[in-house]
Amino acid sequence: MSENLWGDIPKAEGLRTPLFLLREQADVLTRQTEGVLIGAVKTMHGSGGGNLLHSLQIVAPALDQYSYTVLTVSHGVTIYPADVTDITRARGSIVEDEAALRDAIKEILSGPNLHKIIGLLLAQSRDSTA
Repeated sequence: MSENLWGDIPKAEGLRTPLFLLREQADVLTRQTEGVLIGAVKTMHGSGGGNLLHSLQIVAPALDQYSYTVLTVSHGVTIYPADVTDITRARGSIVEDEAALRDAIKEILSGPNLHKIIGLLLAQSRDSTA
């Protein structure tokens, strides 16, 4: 048997990553719109161990899979600080921890700009299936 030179590897219990938070909110959108709009999260990464970039998107299946990116979160392997960009208002901010990330996401998702976009996508999606 090989000798363990790693020591005790820490468990990741209790850590709610940006990816987890965005996937959770994608699911909430899908449920709230009864599947008329689908929340989706896409992740890209830079080469050579660069940053991860997660984007939260709204997909409208009835509109030929039209996709609207709501926000992005970019971070390195250490997660924080993370860069949050609100696509609806073309604004960015740096967050230092999970609580600040949750606040930034909540501000974007509950904002009037995004609610207007969601309403318009819902109306167009329902019109295309009528």
